[in-house]
Amino acid sequence: METPRVAFRRIALARHKNYVILLSCLLGMAMVYLVIWLKTLGARFPNFALLVAAGFVIGPLAGVLFTYLFSVLVHRVGRLLGGPDRTETCVQQWCTHRYRSSIRSCFVFPIEIAVFGPYFFSDNPLRWSSTRWPI
Repeated sequence: METPRVAFRRIALARHKNYVILLSCLLGMAMVYLVIWLKTLGARFPNFALLVAAGFVIGPLAGVLFTYLFSVLVHRVGRLLGGPDRTETCVQQWCTHRYRSSIRSCFVFPIEIAVFGPYFFSDNPLRWSSTRWPI
């Protein structure tokens, strides 16, 4: 295990950063499903396959766009405060910082969908109970 300072230095000095686009796409899918879950938009989709497909289509586009816009904003603020980093370095560090969310969207999210189905995205009171787990 490395310290974050050493890890971010290694990221900044690395030549090939091919993982940025993939992690941005996965992060976008996680963000789209999070918005659908928070806004309880599951009932607005006519079928469950369309809801899952929406995350796979909109997610990568939203992830790449959000990652680059957020990184440009962080870069500009950093330049105002005297930071010498490039925008690409901000993108790489953001993707590395959010890789846990990206990996979770690949492994844990399908299990949640398999267990709860379309009710995962709805505001169904039977989904969770404060006294016991759903059966």
